[in-house]
Amino acid sequence: MKSIKIFTIFFVLLFFGCKDNSNQNIVKEKPQKASSAKVYEYGELITIKGKLIAEEIETFQDYLGDSKPRIKTRIPVLKLERGIDVIGGDQYEQNGSDIKEIQMAFGSWEEAKKYIDKNVLVTGELYPQMTAHHYKKVLIFVKKIEEEKK
Repeated sequence: MKSIKIFTIFFVLLFFGCKDNSNQNIVKEKPQKASSAKVYEYGELITIKGKLIAEEIETFQDYLGDSKPRIKTRIPVLKLERGIDVIGGDQYEQNGSDIKEIQMAFGSWEEAKKYIDKNVLVTGELYPQMTAHHYKKVLIFVKKIEEEKK
């Protein structure tokens, strides 16, 4: 009988005593800005231009919790001349302001290597940083890439 009372008290405190603050800082509206940055929405199919670079980063050798020496790897990044703002829309809650670098996600990194250090037009969908493999705040899932014609 005593254990039932303790369980009931514990459950009531747990259920009614815990306040969910996880949505406190979520902003769904367009970010307020003084700049004239172009505003995009996550999930929207866009075409954007920039310079494709291979940025060198350090990462763990494996992802099984082992803290062995870090290794260097390269990731494809689209460097923009002017920053953009990105809003969450219906699918994502994160917003991004004055984004000048976008990590690029390809079906194959090999297909992009010929564009390194070149100005390119990229068509794809923007999405926010979600995993340990996402090194930039905003990523683009690349559907098409071509060298910018001068």
